[in-house]
Amino acid sequence: MILPGWEPKPRSFSVKLSHDVDHIRRYASARDAIRALGGNLLKRHSPRLAWQAGFDAFQEMVDPEQAPHFQGIGFLAEVSQKLGLGHDAFYFMATEPAPLENDYDLASPMIRHTIEDLQEQGFEIGLHAGYHTLNDPDRLIEEKAKLDAVLGETHFGGRQHYLRFQVPDTWRHWEKAGLSYDSTMAYADHEGFRCGTCHPFRPFDVELNREINLWELPLLVMDRTLSQYRGLSPASGETAILALARRCQLVGGTFTLLWHNSSLDGEWQPWAEVYQRVLRSLAEMSPGVPNFTADKGKTTHRIRMRGHRK
Repeated sequence: MILPGWEPKPRSFSVKLSHDVDHIRRYASARDAIRALGGNLLKRHSPRLAWQAGFDAFQEMVDPEQAPHFQGIGFLAEVSQKLGLGHDAFYFMATEPAPLENDYDLASPMIRHTIEDLQEQGFEIGLHAGYHTLNDPDRLIEEKAKLDAVLGETHFGGRQHYLRFQVPDTWRHWEKAGLSYDSTMAYADHEGFRCGTCHPFRPFDVELNREINLWELPLLVMDRTLSQYRGLSPASGETAILALARRCQLVGGTFTLLWHNSSLDGEWQPWAEVYQRVLRSLAEMSPGVPNFTADKGKTTHRIRMRGHRK
């Protein structure tokens, strides 16, 4: 052996909760609201859901801050805060509102105030790179610059929209843009270990024979993977999430969970309850659990946060 006295450093189990802010409204237009209302009446035969769709659409027009998806941001922050699983990452989009993109303006006062509020509580803000940034490094750099201007800083990580990723090009593009870490690497249609590990790592570029200067934080499970792609029931989804968390715990890894702010209301209500139960289980599994930070690729103790401003 080259180093017979060497022993690996013990690793501590950590949790990284992240939230892609794709939308802040349930309905991007009146047409979407009418389509949802009709679907609830004609396909689901549910006057209650139809009434809810109409009410939500009206509420969003009158007071966007009361929209269920927008309120979901505060809900996610509050749940983590109460359970001491703070330092969640909220990834915001910097594209123009468009199909396959977001439905909000990053520079609007409402979004800026929301970001400031989250930062004041100790939450992390990152970039949710737009759908069309795949294989377009210039567009990625432009979007990051917009978030730089809002945050007043340039060192942060994030995730690709729709989990669109091309190895090794996306890593190269993120490095060029100056992002500190990526947390996209997952299969949208199945939870698990796409990277073969739950430990953060520096990707190695085989073609260029060098280590890429950013961290990859493997994503292990996404809410919509369980419900939409796999068609699991909320109970089965909860079982799958906690099984992965326990496997990470066994090896002192980082359990990374993505839950959208738009996966909490309406037909997602049972899954919102799953999310709260999962977080309670994570808190019980790991009291005083540390959190991943890309600054050093290690873990840091969670921040005790103030209450969410309503």
